[in-house]
Amino acid sequence: MLPPFNLSMSQPKFRTRLVLFILLLGSIQCHAQVTPAPYQAPSTRKMSDLLQQIFRDQDLKTDPNKDAQRAREVERQLATNPSLRDEIKLRLTLASFELRAGDSQVAIDQLLKVRSLAETHGVILAPAYKKQIRDLLAIAYMRLGEQENCVHYHGQESCLFPVRGSGVHQLTRGMEGAVRELTDALQENPADLKSRWLLNIAYITLGRYPQDVPARWLIPAGTFDSDYDIDRSKMLLPKPAFSEWATPAASSWKTSMATACST
Repeated sequence: MLPPFNLSMSQPKFRTRLVLFILLLGSIQCHAQVTPAPYQAPSTRKMSDLLQQIFRDQDLKTDPNKDAQRAREVERQLATNPSLRDEIKLRLTLASFELRAGDSQVAIDQLLKVRSLAETHGVILAPAYKKQIRDLLAIAYMRLGEQENCVHYHGQESCLFPVRGSGVHQLTRGMEGAVRELTDALQENPADLKSRWLLNIAYITLGRYPQDVPARWLIPAGTFDSDYDIDRSKMLLPKPAFSEWATPAASSWKTSMATACST
């Protein structure tokens, strides 16, 4: 039977190796926990600081890039318990800012809240006011559909028009919401060409064009054809190259593009 292990009885060489191993393990753990910051040239840092300073110095009321900040200001006004009339106006304004800032879901929530307040309190909204709410909701739903699908379920055909194949939306709540709003708009005004166009686009992204588009609002398929064969197969990235787009920076870029393209 072997005697119980006793460090004090072991060889000096073994003790030295053990100490070195413990030190090496500790250094590896420390190295793994400390991630060095990426290198930035002094000129890059200077440019970054300058851009941030320019942004801070711009007037909140006029800078087109400060919709998110303007939204926070409207939220503070809402927290002061305004009258019903002012609350409806503020929520509509907030929805517009949030939509332009890219937060489509919050914009939708605020627009639906405006409708709910009007219905609950028996407020009759002017036709132009109702149209404004409906138009904003349609765009917000379309943008939500793009943000949820073109970013999170991006396929090789997501950005090719007309959308088909892997580009068809898997999450449908956004475009289905747009279909509801645009259908209501066309029922009220069949001559609304903008709503008719967007309705057909929404059905295309859902994979339900042309069969589900009401005949009176259907845009003929030939309208979406190119004047020449662009050969979609040549516009598809190979899968290894395509996978390189699955990065945080690429996702941020695609979000911006999807939001812009949906309108």
